[in-house]
Amino acid sequence: FAEAISLDILCHLDLPLTHRILFAGGKFGLLLPNVPEVHQRIEQIRREAAEWLFERSAGSLQPAIALVPVSRDEMHQFSECSMRLAAALRESKNRPGEAVLIGDGRWLVDRFLLQSIPLADGEQVCKSCEANAAREGEMCAICEADTQRGRHLPESRIIAFYSHRSAQYESPVGSYRLASSERELPADAILAFTTDGQPGASPGMPALPAYRARYVPRAPEGDVLTFEEIAACSRGRQALGFLKMDVDNLGHIFHSGLGNRKSISRVAALSRTLELFFAGHLEALLRNEFGGVYLVYSGGDDLLAVGPWDVMFDLADRIRTDFRRYTGSNPAWTLSAGLAVCRCDTPVLQAVKWAQDYLEASKSIPGIGTLPIDFRGTGPPTKDRITAFETSIPWDRFSQA
Repeated sequence: FAEAISLDILCHLDLPLTHRILFAGGKFGLLLPNVPEVHQRIEQIRREAAEWLFERSAGSLQPAIALVPVSRDEMHQFSECSMRLAAALRESKNRPGEAVLIGDGRWLVDRFLLQSIPLADGEQVCKSCEANAAREGEMCAICEADTQRGRHLPESRIIAFYSHRSAQYESPVGSYRLASSERELPADAILAFTTDGQPGASPGMPALPAYRARYVPRAPEGDVLTFEEIAACSRGRQALGFLKMDVDNLGHIFHSGLGNRKSISRVAALSRTLELFFAGHLEALLRNEFGGVYLVYSGGDDLLAVGPWDVMFDLADRIRTDFRRYTGSNPAWTLSAGLAVCRCDTPVLQAVKWAQDYLEASKSIPGIGTLPIDFRGTGPPTKDRITAFETSIPWDRFSQA
């Protein structure tokens, strides 16, 4: 959705893709002219996207968009500009729902209450989202479309974005289509990207090379493995491992790591370099060496993957090792991880929450050495750890554990 919004802004302002200086992990940064037309368009898109997400998620999802004007002289101090933009974005995140809950300068009181879901004969509340009506024993139309997206994406090589809403799948602004080749796409796309890093081959619909992590494990017959089948590949206990990993102190690195050399080009290069590792390298790593792992998402500076519980420990160690090599063993670049081991019938949201809790423990526990997750020591957190089984250890002790 972030890609669709950023491309829609550039398209309506007739600006090239080079004005997108940052795109990773659902976040983007655009360099735009500071003119009234731009401010009006950003506000329009913010409201359109907020309304679309509000209707489909019952208010649980909202976009955070911030716009900060800077002068030509201020652009020479790009670090200061970045800090101002980060502060404005935090303020936007702290006011979720503003675009749909406020109108003409006043609260829209009716929108604070979720409306009852009208049910016709033979309908029930969707058991997937619990926000829409669905036929008995089926999902609602929105959840069914999400399911189709999930099935279609691993098989697709091209993602094309459109300014209208009549393509294959709707987005907060416009729509998009997934295809295995450019020949399957209408020619009115705003822009098309490949998902495997290779350029497109059709001159009628050129596709820019990009990486999108989309690997899923498959049976020899071609069917995607179920969680039960993935767990059955474990050694010993049949269970799943939910792995979350995240780069430590990335905000500090972006804001201060480049020092006085910080510039638009360096920030863009750093963002794209991280995306290459998390979206490109990890996709290839799973495809070639960890074929039984399901990559839920990976991009920007973090990832979520599910696989046989014992394999996930090996994968976490391999990712950390590769990341160290990728960053030249620079001690400023570290990764923290959380790994939750669960039964295959554990609700996914609960398993992800446990993995997230473990990841936060890795990032917040003070002290050194092997520690329980409820350790309350003094001093700053050391990070650069992996947490599992209620225990947090630094990476340099992982092989011993």
